[in-house]
Amino acid sequence: MPWQGDQFEYTRGYIRFLLETFFERQEEVRRVSRDPFRSSAMPYYDMLRALDEIALTQKQWEALYLRLCGYSSFEASASLGITDRAYRYRIRNAENIIVTFLLKNLPQNAPHGGK
Repeated sequence: MPWQGDQFEYTRGYIRFLLETFFERQEEVRRVSRDPFRSSAMPYYDMLRALDEIALTQKQWEALYLRLCGYSSFEASASLGITDRAYRYRIRNAENIIVTFLLKNLPQNAPHGGK
């Protein structure tokens, strides 16, 4: 787990987990607006911020949206009318942009708990 006490480190695997569980964890995402400094809400707050500020191509947004909705790679690629390989390429590029944004704009291992 990337949590270390009150410190946090974003990893590619954890970014994937956040993307895969984003809509499943709607209650946690809603808590962000009430208390973004709760340790369990902070990663979703950071993800919302990243999704709001990153620049993706239309094709990357489409692929990412299907992933956020819980589509499998096979279902998403069929829905978009592309190969599974092309879908995974779009997702990987979108993940790279998100990871770059988070690592650039958030201090690595910064405490997320106080004001």
